[in-house]
Amino acid sequence: MDFIWLIPVLPGVGAALNGAFGVRYFSKRTAAAIACGAMGGALLVSLVAFVQLLGAEHREHLVTLAQWIPPIPLETASGMGAFEVPWAFRLDPLSGMMSLIVTGIGFLIHVYSVAYMDHDMRPKSRRHQKASSVVKGLTSESWEQARLGSAYHICTNKARVKLNHLHTFGL
Repeated sequence: MDFIWLIPVLPGVGAALNGAFGVRYFSKRTAAAIACGAMGGALLVSLVAFVQLLGAEHREHLVTLAQWIPPIPLETASGMGAFEVPWAFRLDPLSGMMSLIVTGIGFLIHVYSVAYMDHDMRPKSRRHQKASSVVKGLTSESWEQARLGSAYHICTNKARVKLNHLHTFGL
């Protein structure tokens, strides 16, 4: 379960590889293998972590990678405290189930789109970016970290909607 940080990282790495090199340097088959392999790896890590979580005594697991905001002394009503925001991932039954759903459906979408969009010449990295940001929002420890992943997802959706409106207006 200590490798749950790989769940959002694997699709992100796949998106980076296909976005940077994609169909310019890779064949369509290689780009599709990278895309499906990254999502399949994230699904496999989600599945293993969820099964381990169900067998664990405590139904919650926290993996802290670093301190995002280091402890800042803060006075509270009960005395001195510290405000800190860790860069961490928490896995509980709900986030584990949602990770399985998001990575499972994302993997199926990638496998389906390989055959469906075989004739399309555009790079296929956007789906990775979306899946990575959604999973990041599901497994984040802090509210700020979850919003960072969701903000990217929302910005890309708004840009796509604006482009669609411009296209419709142009027609």
